[in-house]
Amino acid sequence: MYLRRLYDLPVLSVAGTLSITSHDFYVSFFLQISISMQLALFGR
Repeated sequence: MYLRRLYDLPVLSVAGTLSITSHDFYVSFFLQISISMQLALFGR
């Protein structure tokens, strides 16, 4: 679980960077939704 949390940090930063630099709104929206779902399921 500790490794999982270490893995979540770069994933969140990469998704944030992609959502900022990406011109496709739907791609960034999907990334944010999927990562929030992962945090909700595995972040406990």
